[in-house]
Amino acid sequence: MNGLRRLGTLTGIAVTAVLVLSGAAQSSAADEGYDELAEFPGLGIPDSRVTGEWLTPQQRGVTYLERARQWTRTPTLQSVAFNRSTQQWVDSTCSRITQARGARRFREWWADVTLVDRGTALNSPRRYGYTQSFVVRTVAFGSVPVEATVALEQPRTAKGVVIPATLKQGVAQYCASQGGFEIPPPHDGWRYLPAEGDGSLRVRIDEVAVDGVVLPLAGCAADGATLRLTSRDYLKWDPRIPDDERPESQAGNTKAAILRTPYYVIERGGLLFGSLDIPAFAGCATADGDDLSALLTASVSGPGNTVQLRTEALAIDVPTGGQETFATCPFGRDCADRFPAPALPTEPPS
Repeated sequence: MNGLRRLGTLTGIAVTAVLVLSGAAQSSAADEGYDELAEFPGLGIPDSRVTGEWLTPQQRGVTYLERARQWTRTPTLQSVAFNRSTQQWVDSTCSRITQARGARRFREWWADVTLVDRGTALNSPRRYGYTQSFVVRTVAFGSVPVEATVALEQPRTAKGVVIPATLKQGVAQYCASQGGFEIPPPHDGWRYLPAEGDGSLRVRIDEVAVDGVVLPLAGCAADGATLRLTSRDYLKWDPRIPDDERPESQAGNTKAAILRTPYYVIERGGLLFGSLDIPAFAGCATADGDDLSALLTASVSGPGNTVQLRTEALAIDVPTGGQETFATCPFGRDCADRFPAPALPTEPPS
């Protein structure tokens, strides 16, 4: 039993790396209001029954593992996002927009985000709502190598439709001397409010290897992990923000801006952060019949795990025709990596 306890603890460290990093595409299991997209029957792609546009963002994440005292990161994660039609409020009196007091104009973007396993066939029923299996490597106790083979799954409705993650962000254009700040001319006072994202997922662990010893796990998973994401306030007009920290591209290199900025703009991308609550694991039996579920739960499960996520745009400001994207990644072909890995921080998180 001591050997199993040690293996379970090491496995937990590796799993934590994946759970905390992979919140890019979580979903809200309480929402059953999605039909299947008619253009791709049998695949479970959600159709929110509203007008909007399709995008295919990729994400990368980093996290600090408290138990291992080290930073680690995920591979590129592919997703497909449905950008619902932007809502807009206008008030010339600058007094009636409740989402942003003092604003004369307010816009709100919504996005529904679905995971994609780009390692499966285009018509596979396990392509949407899943990630590809991937290995997370770390070191336990300063010297013991640990690997975990993990995949993420989104919940589905009773009809088999993926319940996507949701993310929204509002942007307000304030009147002069409103919004809690002075707007120096000639700036227009646009302010991006903190993003609001949440979702649920199932974390599946297929295999762990501790110091070279491989332990296949049959049916090992934690159901109902919940993610909450947000972002920093971004005053677009603020001249004190350096150009190289702005999420909008300054020289046509949007990907570089995403990797660098401490802010997030939903139609450009950038940095999201938040927490991930991990429930108990179940079904984590080895081939010899040893059940590691309780050990994984004790090592990994709990609230408030820190997440940092860098993502491409989840919405667009100008409509582009929507269904034209069905001929491209990930609907019509596989998706090549186009999102470089973020640099690992050199200091523990503050």
